[in-house]
Amino acid sequence: MKKLLLLLFLIPNLVMGESYLCISENSAGMKIDRNNKTRKDTAFKVNSKYIVKKIKGEWRFKYFGEADDDIDVLDTSCQIKNSSSYKDYDPYFLVCNRWNNIFKINFGELRFISVAYGSWIIPSDPMLLEDTIIDMGSCSGI
Repeated sequence: MKKLLLLLFLIPNLVMGESYLCISENSAGMKIDRNNKTRKDTAFKVNSKYIVKKIKGEWRFKYFGEADDDIDVLDTSCQIKNSSSYKDYDPYFLVCNRWNNIFKINFGELRFISVAYGSWIIPSDPMLLEDTIIDMGSCSGI
């Protein structure tokens, strides 16, 4: 009976493969004042959550709650990179690019940084201005 229970607990992990839940611990950036088209540095509420996993055989990151087949998720490109700049420390990174976001996870430390950039572009319509948000935090396997 114990072996059966153990097998039932392991099956979901074998089917899912590697997946990570990343939760922000710090958040800062540039806030847009749409009325006078200015930016101001600010701390943002820390509440971002991300999922990092393989979808259709390729690494992707997505916002928590986003569907795997969402066009933004499928349009994300990710690459595994190796950092050989440290002699005794050689972690692997996953670097993902999305239309307005760069997401980087360090698999050795299970730490991440996410930069949602938007305020460096000044569109003609002030309602199109976006805040630039930098999230940093930790990840855990799920």
